[in-house]
Amino acid sequence: MEAFHEKDVQKRVSSTLRKLGFPVYRNGFRCLRYAIPRFSQDPNQSITKELYPYVAERLQFTGWMAVEKAVREAISAAWKNRDPKKWEELFPGCEKAPSNKQLIATLAELLCERIES
Repeated sequence: MEAFHEKDVQKRVSSTLRKLGFPVYRNGFRCLRYAIPRFSQDPNQSITKELYPYVAERLQFTGWMAVEKAVREAISAAWKNRDPKKWEELFPGCEKAPSNKQLIATLAELLCERIES
């Protein structure tokens, strides 16, 4: 991951989120731009104790719960307006919106695959 600059990685994440229908104007979109690359560096980290506080600090949110809520609301909005084919590729058989952790982990894995190839 060191070969890529943080801005390049964020652009890749942003592109993927837009393809999935995430509204760019939502705070959750901004949170995911930081959370996904960070999680890809250490998939064993605690979401609520490490990842969300990191994102909250970077974006100057009031706390990790604000990050959690923003991500959840962004996922919900994207799910309502989704293109089922695009979501099915990443979340096969998923009949309801993925959890925050499930979405972050899946997109972090996808990010790693794209960078390695």
